Amino acid sequence: MLVIAAILALHRPPAWGPWRRLARSLGGQGGAGCLGRPRRPEPDGGTPLGFPLMAFPLLGGPCRAGPGGFVREAMLGRTSGPDLPVEAAATPAAWPLSRALLEAVLADRTSDRFVCELIWPRLGYAPAGDGTWSAGPATEARWRESFPIAPQVIAERPASVALTRSIAKEHKQLLKQQLAFPGYKISELYPRRTRRATAVNWLLAHLAARGEALPDSGPLPPLLPPPADPVVGHRGDPPVG
Repeated sequence: MLVIAAILALHRPPAWGPWRRLARSLGGQGGAGCLGRPRRPEPDGGTPLGFPLMAFPLLGGPCRAGPGGFVREAMLGRTSGPDLPVEAAATPAAWPLSRALLEAVLADRTSDRFVCELIWPRLGYAPAGDGTWSAGPATEARWRESFPIAPQVIAERPASVALTRSIAKEHKQLLKQQLAFPGYKISELYPRRTRRATAVNWLLAHLAARGEALPDSGPLPPLLPPPADPVVGHRGDPPVG
């Protein structure tokens, strides 16, 4: 009988009280502390492992439990409000700009998709989880209404035209002023190339509008050789319309 009682005691879920007191001693909202909130017990009163599962403090800051599990509010810039699902995501950080990077774009050393991803987060678009990017709260109304899904700013002419029109008049010469870009030769005047110039001008205007300087160097993606056929572009680039 003593052996059976000992086995049952080992398999009995521990009381929640000690865990809650430990969490409260570490601070946080609702007694969760930096360990996070215990997951809901199983119908039998325990959890899948027989003890309260905790979210460990990988990121720091308060955490909240949502339908998809735990999520650190510090990742989303929030410290209060309704429960948040794990899948929630803010607009990603934009790739840092530099003279070296923009010159590589003009030289056709990056994919068209990479050029788009330099611009999309700066317009407030964020990944939708299916390979596309969707307009978010930070996306201006004119972009959100015209392009609810982030447009291919190199492959699609309307998107390139929208970029051109959104550049303030005082910033339209920044390609020449900051990069000393003379323009493409007549033999290089393909839509992909001229739209790259538009994209770079827009990025320079974006910096100028915020009073930010363009550094000479910064992180670069793996650079590609210029495509053999500049009309088609790099492997995987969408068809240009």
